[in-house]
Amino acid sequence: MNDDDLEEASTSPDPSKHPMVSNQTLAQIEQSAAILLVEEPEAELLHWLNLSAVLLASAKQIRQRVEQVAIGWIEQNGPVEVGDIRYTAGHAKIVKCLHVSRCMELVLEACRGDFDSVVLHLRSDPWKYGSVRSLLSNEAYEQLFQTESKPKLVEGKPQKQLITTDTRFASFPRLDTDQSEDE
Repeated sequence: MNDDDLEEASTSPDPSKHPMVSNQTLAQIEQSAAILLVEEPEAELLHWLNLSAVLLASAKQIRQRVEQVAIGWIEQNGPVEVGDIRYTAGHAKIVKCLHVSRCMELVLEACRGDFDSVVLHLRSDPWKYGSVRSLLSNEAYEQLFQTESKPKLVEGKPQKQLITTDTRFASFPRLDTDQSEDE
């Protein structure tokens, strides 16, 4: 695949515009991906990253279409159940506190001023760590917050994951191209 093909494929969400998708079956693509090696040239790696992004976008579009058909089917025929899974059609519900300060006052009052009891009614991590970092000293921040790596376990062994960062929005300097993140 030349640079022009890669550029066209990377800017088009249409999987049929990607040469590999339009010329091969899914099974053939899976077989080719299974033999990828760390020694592949950078252009080949970028090709596969792009191809997998195109395939993922296509799968999401297919899922959206299938879900729309399922909603219509359920509206006509009723819920669908498979084992413990039940599919229904409706609107997702989101609960949002409308008056955070007043809620804190009322919960504190209901807990008779016991702050440890109040904390039991908070979400697992209610704090915006970025904004709290700007309010506190580094020492205080480090006593309250912990940053840790959570490796994905595959067969009990930690596996590194590809981390994608848009450097336009990052608050740290760009890494040189020959450096990698070990965390």
